[in-house]
Amino acid sequence: MARRKLTVVEQAIKDAAKELNLPKDHWDVERLATMTVMLKVARHKWSQGQSSGAAGDMLTLMSEISAMRSKAGLGGPREIEVSFLRRVVGVFKCCKCGERNEIPDYQRPEPPPAPPALPPFQRPIDEAEANPKPASEPVKPDEAAPVVTYRSGVSVSKFHSAVVNGVAAPLKRDQPSPYPIRKTSPLSE
Repeated sequence: MARRKLTVVEQAIKDAAKELNLPKDHWDVERLATMTVMLKVARHKWSQGQSSGAAGDMLTLMSEISAMRSKAGLGGPREIEVSFLRRVVGVFKCCKCGERNEIPDYQRPEPPPAPPALPPFQRPIDEAEANPKPASEPVKPDEAAPVVTYRSGVSVSKFHSAVVNGVAAPLKRDQPSPYPIRKTSPLSE
């Protein structure tokens, strides 16, 4: 047998009882459920433009619902208990297994001294700047920076119109077709 669907009021009572953690027949549960249903009705009327006073009714109901929730301890910030443990040093016996544990005195290491602040115009230099290659050594071709020029009228994109070290990338239109050239149509045979 199929279960019957709860009415709006029955569902509101069920939700209010769960929220307040009280039995369904408790007065506060009935009151909260009724106010939430009334809020839904007022919101519907206001959204349809049927009642000009529905906005005021909604605000009143919202404040009443908030007051009930805060009275039940559901609204507002929750309290959090924070405990700080003090550090212990010495020999202790475990209360579960009975094993003896020695906890040594631990000293936090001192942080290293901060490096002296450099003026903003000074900066560290890397090894290549500190030891430049003499001018007498020729530059190897693999270390030379590539020479990039651009072809005009090929493409708006710099990537497609680039010529790197005298070699231009072939455009798709200039590449050979991967399909064989036929003299006759395959359908005419």
